[in-house]
Amino acid sequence: MFSFLKKKTGQAAGKDIGFEERERKTPIAGYVLLIAMTIVSLWLGFTALSDLENVPAKPQALSSCSVPFISYGWQDAWRFSGTYYEYSVKPVYSPEAAFPYQVRPPSAQPCVFSDIETKRGVAGAFAQTKGTRDQIANLQNQSNQKQNALSQLDSQINELRRQYELSIGEKGAKVSGGIYNIGELQTKLKPFEEQKTALVNEVANIQNQISAASDQLKPFNEKLRALYKEVLADWRVQWRWYELWAFLLQGLFVFPFFFIMLKTYFRLSAKNSPYTVIATFTLATASIFVVKIACVYFWSLLLAAILEALWDLINRIQILKSIITYAGMLLTIVLFGGAVYLLQRKIFNPARVALRYLRDKRCPSCQFSLELSKNFCPHCGEQILEKCPKCHSARFIRMAVCPHCGDRKT
Repeated sequence: MFSFLKKKTGQAAGKDIGFEERERKTPIAGYVLLIAMTIVSLWLGFTALSDLENVPAKPQALSSCSVPFISYGWQDAWRFSGTYYEYSVKPVYSPEAAFPYQVRPPSAQPCVFSDIETKRGVAGAFAQTKGTRDQIANLQNQSNQKQNALSQLDSQINELRRQYELSIGEKGAKVSGGIYNIGELQTKLKPFEEQKTALVNEVANIQNQISAASDQLKPFNEKLRALYKEVLADWRVQWRWYELWAFLLQGLFVFPFFFIMLKTYFRLSAKNSPYTVIATFTLATASIFVVKIACVYFWSLLLAAILEALWDLINRIQILKSIITYAGMLLTIVLFGGAVYLLQRKIFNPARVALRYLRDKRCPSCQFSLELSKNFCPHCGEQILEKCPKCHSARFIRMAVCPHCGDRKT
């Protein structure tokens, strides 16, 4: 009984010898569980890292009034979360607009300046122009009211003109008892047009006043831009210190975990342990955490400046942009096509293919059936079996190891 089981086990083991592409050391259920473990670990890990970012005090947010006067760069990415770059409160100042100051919504609160802005004198510079800004805001409110009245008046005039044109058509067609009376329409239309002319003149006058007041603010705008350059420099220094502390704090949790898993992976891999796959997924998770915190820290410190300079250079030199785009296309082909090539090369390795054909009792060279032959292929003459030089038993010539004595071909 035991000899029979041993024989069957040996046959089963012999059947699994080799590197058949259908073999799986880890079942599909195991891979599903490992993928689920990775996803949950990443979610919990990123949540923990996000919580650690809140341990050091973040730099104060710049006021919403700073938005039109600051040009943020690539290095400032990841710094505009939450209240740090809030668009819900519209800025009073907008130098790019037709007039440099927009009206703040009634429910909005005045700008709350940070310590950096106050230190650099921004609050005082805004206070010097408060009267002019209030004047522009009032004038713009008046202009908006006039524009709304003008839009309503235009709708009424267009309706009266439509009726007037319809009555002219009825008169030309000699229709008796028309819908509209031409005389009444002319009487109604004239005062509306006079009101429109007056409103247009009033809007133009208000816009001229806004333009004149805006010209008075141009020197203050230039002063504010110069002040905000200093504010932005100080703000970036504070952010770099904050990012350094956050990086060190996150590194205390991430780097030990990464190095422990790296050591565990190499130890299990050296033993060809079946548990290496667990260490592989865990090491991949730890590597993602390392890449995440490293990219966030070194981005603002170094990477952003390099990439921004390269991007500006590419945009200035059109031929360089075309070359890089074309090189990117070629690199994409090499990466993805190369990955498929390596995969196909592994699957269709000659030794693998020969093993599959031999198991199906077909010639490894021409795929002809070997049911009628053992030593040579009856179609192409390919030698199938040879005598083992050690035990003199018949063995497949394509097999590297003799299944009878374990002798390996040199």
